[in-house]
Amino acid sequence: MDSVLTGNFIQSLRKEKKITQTELAELLKVTNKAISRWETGEGYPEITLLPKLAEILNVTVDELLQGSRIDEQPSNKHIKISYQFKNTLFLSSLLTIVGFVTSLVLSYIGPLWLTIIPFILFASISII
Repeated sequence: MDSVLTGNFIQSLRKEKKITQTELAELLKVTNKAISRWETGEGYPEITLLPKLAEILNVTVDELLQGSRIDEQPSNKHIKISYQFKNTLFLSSLLTIVGFVTSLVLSYIGPLWLTIIPFILFASISII
């Protein structure tokens, strides 16, 4: 947390609402000097004041402490990772099934030891 960043954020939100330091102080039941200290980065609001301050300035407490608005759009990063995982899982399963089917077919054609080789090969590739 950066007190100057938070203070500048509080000040800009207050000015957007066209509220003076004195008016904000009256709403929060603190002195206008306290508001000034917050806005200059010399201190933070008392923790019990944060919900009321956030409500007045129409932001969340997290945004107040961060000193900026939080992007409300969810990140697509976890979705891409999820798709990659699903694709990898699908390909791995497919290779294992192909190995099993190949082994099954070869069990009717050739010796037993020959049937194990394709299964081990495809299973190993699917693990990698």
